[in-house]
Amino acid sequence: MASGSPMDVTINPNLIPQARTKDWTTSLLLLIFLGGFSAHRFYNGKVGTAILQLLTFGGCGIWLLIDYIMIILGTFTDKTGAPLRSPYPQLSQNPQGKSISTTLLLFVFLGGFAAHRFYVGKIGTGILYLITFGGLGIWTVVDFFVLVTGGFKDAQRQTLVSTW
Repeated sequence: MASGSPMDVTINPNLIPQARTKDWTTSLLLLIFLGGFSAHRFYNGKVGTAILQLLTFGGCGIWLLIDYIMIILGTFTDKTGAPLRSPYPQLSQNPQGKSISTTLLLFVFLGGFAAHRFYVGKIGTGILYLITFGGLGIWTVVDFFVLVTGGFKDAQRQTLVSTW
């Protein structure tokens, strides 16, 4: 190449890290409250699969359950393939932290037994949760919103961490 001539520089777009533009909390809340209308997929720009999900009634609910688990585990992406922006810090920032994914899965599938509270070390409040049936449901609603907005802490007052 002669000196002074412009260099041909090409950038591989696949090597550029994708910005996390869509919010994890918003996606999860849209799925829970408007999942039957595929609102979470429309929000993340996945219009084609959102329409398909609408037409198949969420794959008879199975597709919605899969999306729910994918959002909780942090594997759900927007239309560009970028992961969703989490309200929780990364595991690398607190290697001893309890996982938000595990906590949410325990809350959803074993929440009636306070499994999420026992997992994060809140034994006393876990027992109270059991005895009062989740504060007759009020405590359950509060735990849900605190979990999805990033405010739930373990027994040592440490914020939960995301593994994605």
